[in-house]
Amino acid sequence: MAKFAALRKAYEHRIARGSQSAFQSDLLTAAFDNLEVRGALRFNNFAYSLREFLRHILHEAAPAEEVKKCPWFKPEKSATGGITRSHRAKYAIQGGLSDQFLKKKLGIVEVDDVLKNLVEAQNVLSKYTHIGPDTFNVSDVEARKLTEDCLDAATSYVEQVFDCRRSVRDSLMEHVDQHLIDRIVSDGIDEIDEIATHGWTDGHWIEEVWVEDIRSTSVLVSVEGTVEVGLQYGSDGDVKRDMGVVTSDSFPFRASILVKMKAPLGEFASVESLNVNTDSFYE
Repeated sequence: MAKFAALRKAYEHRIARGSQSAFQSDLLTAAFDNLEVRGALRFNNFAYSLREFLRHILHEAAPAEEVKKCPWFKPEKSATGGITRSHRAKYAIQGGLSDQFLKKKLGIVEVDDVLKNLVEAQNVLSKYTHIGPDTFNVSDVEARKLTEDCLDAATSYVEQVFDCRRSVRDSLMEHVDQHLIDRIVSDGIDEIDEIATHGWTDGHWIEEVWVEDIRSTSVLVSVEGTVEVGLQYGSDGDVKRDMGVVTSDSFPFRASILVKMKAPLGEFASVESLNVNTDSFYE
């Protein structure tokens, strides 16, 4: 029992990062709970619940219509709708990004191995879901080995998703900053106009950038940071006559940037939203 508890401690929190809903998190917890119940069906119960967890996260992360739009997609005749589990996992990792871009620009070369191991693990889980003389009452030694192999494959898949997003984020940093500058300069900031007669930006700095989603034809990036602004109360004439005031302040902002999947990645993008929180002004 202690050996299964050790596996849970080593893997559960890492795989849980792939959950996209409370249901999926609960299902993963239940899968590990099965390992702690002694009995002839211990591994079988774990196998079907982990298999279902993987099925749910893949289907939610990789909608069929999005998968089909990817330039690397080639339908598999024997699969329903032409889409395999490997297709879905590949999409969840890299969206519509090409294999060449991942390898040459991001230095990610392990995707094929991750996909192969994940599919093999899913095949093992499916085998033990169907109970027969050769899959019933699996010994603790064999169950531990099978469990560890399957958990290792699932963990590698989840971590590859996050590794790819980190690499994409890093490659986009310079472009993200420039797109924000262009948006602020061209359109201004509505929230600043609401709290002063005249407002302008003196600068901004980015504190955090993360990739929300890698889609078939675009990458959605979120940005958080702080913008420094100048605030003028009264007209220019009022200021000259000491009847107006010019001051400065800074406020947090959050922005969403949609990057088109065109080379070079990051150059073609639009700021979908830019929200500045001026609540501190009223405090």
